[in-house]
Amino acid sequence: MALKIACAALALFLIFELLPAIVMTWYAFRRRDPADFDERPRALDAAPYARFKERILSDMACARSLPLETVHIKARDGVELSAEWLGLDKRRTVIFLHGYCSTPMNNFCSLLHYFRESGWNVLMPYQRGHGKSGGGATTLGLRERYDLVEWLKWAADKTGAAPVLLYGISMGGATVAAASELIQNGGVRAAVIDAGYDSPYEQFKHQCIIRHTPWRIVLPIVTLLGRLALGVDAHEDFSEKLKSNSIPTLFIYQKNDAAVPIECGRKCYEKCGGSKQWIELDNGGAHAMTFIAGGDAIKRQLSNFVEKQNWEED
Repeated sequence: MALKIACAALALFLIFELLPAIVMTWYAFRRRDPADFDERPRALDAAPYARFKERILSDMACARSLPLETVHIKARDGVELSAEWLGLDKRRTVIFLHGYCSTPMNNFCSLLHYFRESGWNVLMPYQRGHGKSGGGATTLGLRERYDLVEWLKWAADKTGAAPVLLYGISMGGATVAAASELIQNGGVRAAVIDAGYDSPYEQFKHQCIIRHTPWRIVLPIVTLLGRLALGVDAHEDFSEKLKSNSIPTLFIYQKNDAAVPIECGRKCYEKCGGSKQWIELDNGGAHAMTFIAGGDAIKRQLSNFVEKQNWEED
């Protein structure tokens, strides 16, 4: 009888705890190869993105006409990384870091035009485990931060160490925060963290809550599997990395963003060292759409932040 009870308990554990945790771990870290919006325009039909569909597709069509060059480097762990490069022989460079399950074009087609017209070189990496970059898994900023360091080295070699602005959206913003301790002397003059989360664990927790998944039961197993399979610690708090930051940083968040709660942004902002600025938008919670949703107001605020920084070469 006792053996039957033990077997039943083990079966329940496997069905209701271990199996969901394995599925969630696979889903969270698995490789992502999303299409650009102009290849799947119906993805923009859902609220709150439908009102921006025409603008996004128009900006993406213009971006396709630009002389973008696909460039490649190797990450520290040997993963082949790729990026789109728009070299305009300018003396300053912006590096765009896209979000989770996204692409450089999807997140930055509109900003690409803005910075090109403002006289910037543009580098748009594909995060590891996404698109043209290699890697069988994404690590939500934990390894991507070291990839960013390698892209900074590439950009310095390519441009003669032209000053750099980092602009990260969602997971890209989290990558900027996670890399903060590593880039203080790397030629970065300013950074924008747009809807970045504070830690992979807290992001997992938020997604569990909105999906009515018992996070207290599932997440300990997910984080353990992440350590065993990928050697990463999802508990790592990126906001702590910002304490030693000395790079002027702009934080942009949507008030009702369902994907990344604004509280994540406030936590990062409050802990961030150095010069910092906070912009809070209320435009229907369109995640990763702040530049479009914010209209002329966000363009002016972004321009003011960027232009007041020091872009003189050392």
